[in-house]
Amino acid sequence: MEPLATQQKIEAVNVDMDQDTILFMISLIEERSCIWNRKNSGFQNKTKQHDAWREISVILDTPVDCLVRKWKSLCGSFRFYHAKEQKSKVTGSSSSSIYKPKWFAYRAMHFMHHVKETASTMDTLFRTIQTA
Repeated sequence: MEPLATQQKIEAVNVDMDQDTILFMISLIEERSCIWNRKNSGFQNKTKQHDAWREISVILDTPVDCLVRKWKSLCGSFRFYHAKEQKSKVTGSSSSSIYKPKWFAYRAMHFMHHVKETASTMDTLFRTIQTA
């Protein structure tokens, strides 16, 4: 059996949310683009990001670490369904053959469709900035 402290930590991280709460959480995150938009000047500012997460935490009465974990999971699901949709849009395919995600949060997270997971990198050989 796991020690009590470990059990409490696991329970604190696994917070069940209903779909309406998740959709509300997504809308709160969308309003705070410093969390998700690399082009936002606050994206690199960890204090600004933390403040945004704390605001959401207070509104939803949920610990920040649980929200961050849920957000990462939602982003992973969105990337999966978005990639599947994009792959189905090949030249010559009819509109009926294009995959239409049925995942409940897909439309709510569509603001993420242009966000890339990788950051800009520096080519030290030629000293140019490249975006992956």
